[in-house]
Amino acid sequence: AGLQADLLAIQGYSLIYQGNHAAALPVLKRGLRLAHRVNDPSLTARLLNARSYALEDSGDPEAAVKDAAEALDLYRQAEDTRQVGFMLGNLGASEMAAGQLDTARGHLTEALDIARELNDQYTVLHAAINLGMAKFLSGSLDAAASLFAEGLRVARRVFYPRAIAYGLLGLAMTRTSTAAPDRSARLHGAADQTLAAVG
Repeated sequence: AGLQADLLAIQGYSLIYQGNHAAALPVLKRGLRLAHRVNDPSLTARLLNARSYALEDSGDPEAAVKDAAEALDLYRQAEDTRQVGFMLGNLGASEMAAGQLDTARGHLTEALDIARELNDQYTVLHAAINLGMAKFLSGSLDAAASLFAEGLRVARRVFYPRAIAYGLLGLAMTRTSTAAPDRSARLHGAADQTLAAVG
């Protein structure tokens, strides 16, 4: 049952990456039933995380928050610091999608602190850009710009074009909201070019 649940997790993630979130949900539900039956917390957390992606992209961010929070609890119980940091970032992103900005900022800040401490570059860039967006939405433009710049630096270092574009867009938004429209237009143009290149 454990191997079958693992295969269902792989299948679910594959469907998510293909953009087929509706098809992923029943696959992940079956995987979760099997993971619970064999009492595998790590596998359960992975499946919950996958389902949180599918739920958020299917338009149910509140359910995504619930699954992400449950996965985070399982990783905390396992004392898996790297996965805790990663999951805090995912939970924060889902909370932002659900309009829960205060809790999102707290979880994204914790994710970023852990990722910096572990030098987990991918979690740093995601948490920095998402926390930048949360700060932007709450009107903290200088803090947002600093976080977008950090995410952009890391995205360039690890060559992650989509995150580079998001960092550029974030900086463009902060410049649009201040007195730097020319700089904003250049950043927005660079972001558009980067997104066009990655499709």
